[in-house]
Parts: sequence; C-alpha cells; structure tokens
Amino acid sequence: MLDSIILCDFDGTITLEDTCVKILRQFVEENWEQYDTLLENGQISLHDCMQVQFGMIKAAKSSIVESLGHIPLREGFGEFVQFCNSQRIPLIIVSAGLDFVIEAVLNLHHITLPIIAAKTSFDNA
Repeated sequence: MLDSIILCDFDGTITLEDTCVKILRQFVEENWEQYDTLLENGQISLHDCMQVQFGMIKAAKSSIVESLGHIPLREGFGEFVQFCNSQRIPLIIVSAGLDFVIEAVLNLHHITLPIIAAKTSFDNA
C-alpha cells in the first residue's frame, strides 16, 4: 500500500520561469494574451485557451526545444527529488504545460520523473 505520493506542477513551481509563456512570446506574432483574459474571465476553458494559443505556433518541435536554452530549476528541487527517491515517495509532475518541453527541461538537469500532461502533437515536427 502506498503511504504518500507527491503531485507537483511544473511551470512556475519546479521552474522559476513559465516555459509556455516563453514559447508563446518567442513564436507567436498574434495576440495570444487575449485568450488568457478570456480564460481569467471564465469565458473559455484552460483546454480551449491552450489549444488556440499553441495552435498559433508554426515552429517545429526541435526549434522550440532549442529555443528554451537553459531553464533553471527552483533552488533545492534536485535535492527534493533525491529526498523523494531515498524515501521511496513517488514524485509525479502534473501539468497543463507542454509534455515535450517538460521532458526536455528535466533531461537538461538529468532528472527523470513521471509526467502527467496533455500529449502534444505536431503537424510540422
């Protein structure tokens, strides 16, 4: 029987920078921020907001990953992962972020964790 499990957000929690915002700012020329306003006002769902915003990106997956550069993790996160591993406490990332971005950032820091996030698909990978 499992005694405990830790579910952790990614953007702004594990990272100090929101990778989704960074990608939108870099790759979208249209007004993607208007959909944040609609979301905040309860006029659209998070799913619809992200689908429209990320649908505006015309870059290839490899270009997006390359553009990330080095995304720093929150101070102490690596030690937290080690602690969870030593105590056999499952640590799972649960995020509305982009699955391939989360994987790329964790790989840069040599961290492997289970990720629960929407599966990203590309028409122009």
